[in-house]
Amino acid sequence: MCDTGCACAPIAPVQTAFFAGKEILVLEDQALIAMGTEETLPRLGALEVRCYANGRDAKTALRALTPDCAILHFNLGDHTSADVADDLLAKGVRFASRLATATPS
Repeated sequence: MCDTGCACAPIAPVQTAFFAGKEILVLEDQALIAMGTEETLPRLGALEVRCYANGRDAKTALRALTPDCAILHFNLGDHTSADVADDLLAKGVRFASRLATATPS
């Protein structure tokens, strides 16, 4: 059981060495998730975290910078992060993509 009492599966420890000294691009349209990610990654060793709420701003930023890695939320309201993923692939930047969907109650 975790601290909240749920029976969730244990999470493997994060390898902080992966993030150490890296500049990370985060594409996340949910403000609370973006803030949490922006706060957590430096504690895991990230040198700089650049957060963007939409694909247009992330693509614009990628014209001037090449991050070491990126974390992309796939569904961004009225569009997806596929174009940003294509730009990252073209630059040889590794990224992780997350897909979250709401479950109707």
